[in-house]
Amino acid sequence: MKQEWISVKDRLPKNLESVLVVGNYIRATALFQDGKFYSDFKLPESENVTHWMPLPDPPNCIL
Repeated sequence: MKQEWISVKDRLPKNLESVLVVGNYIRATALFQDGKFYSDFKLPESENVTHWMPLPDPPNCIL
């Protein structure tokens, strides 16, 4: 199933949901908490996340 990018103007993730995000100069994974996106690195103040999508399911692996 192909996932589509969701505009932040249309809908935001659930609180405490980890997602993929894109903006003008960024592509990253981020946590959405209390109305803001948080990544492993500090997002520049000028960087606005424009779209997001849920993380894909992990692969089914047999170890």
